[in-house]
Amino acid sequence: MQKKVAFFLPHFGHGGAEGVVLSLLKSMDRTRHKPVLVLQRRRGELLDRVPDDVEVLALKHPRLPGCVSELAKLLTREKISLVVTLTNASSLYSVPASRLSKFHVATLVTEHTPLASFLAEAKLRRLRKAAIRWIYPHATLTGGPIEEIGLELSEMLGPSAPPYVYLPNPVVDEVGALRAPSQTGRHIVSVGRLAPEKRFDLLIGAFAILRYHMPDARLTIFGEGAERPALEALIAKLRLEGAVTLPGYTSNLDKVHKSADIFVC
Repeated sequence: MQKKVAFFLPHFGHGGAEGVVLSLLKSMDRTRHKPVLVLQRRRGELLDRVPDDVEVLALKHPRLPGCVSELAKLLTREKISLVVTLTNASSLYSVPASRLSKFHVATLVTEHTPLASFLAEAKLRRLRKAAIRWIYPHATLTGGPIEEIGLELSEMLGPSAPPYVYLPNPVVDEVGALRAPSQTGRHIVSVGRLAPEKRFDLLIGAFAILRYHMPDARLTIFGEGAERPALEALIAKLRLEGAVTLPGYTSNLDKVHKSADIFVC
């Protein structure tokens, strides 16, 4: 018998968490599980890539406090067995919603960024940290792609910490033929959300030193985000216009990788 597994996200735009969920929606064993995508807001560039057999549901009241009660009713109505979250905010909403649901739905809340760095940049940091300490102990499981996140949760929550499961991110389905590495890496490429915690400012600063010794070196950073203006200002300050480019989001990572002499993660 299929069990319904709901993935709850704020939206389904470009991003690491959304990419992970898309891979899982495509690959889950349909003889055992029926995946459902639940969004706070029905928007995002990845919506047209959701498999045809996956139902997409969106909340009418995406903000607190209405979203918690509406999500609880949705979990009950759809007879969800497990709700999985991949962002901190959606995790904080899903746990109380599951407890309000008729069937007390199981919850797997996952963090994909080490808590120390995430909380250092988070809005309302003290309130969010208090919410994690209050809400996360009521989750069925916690999880993440690195063991260190589990250690952080254990330290923060103490004896009330739920069991932590190590969940490596999905990988690409196939890898194209690799070309021979360049003897001198002149084109450096990186990919990611343009956000402070990704430290692209550090990469650009390091590239400026390399550029001094290798004037024909180039750096391309694919991705989009709120940090774009700050990174563009840094590029201008270091006089790296033309050498460092921010072309935005790309879905063709195979082409990106093949264009690089060096890939920086």
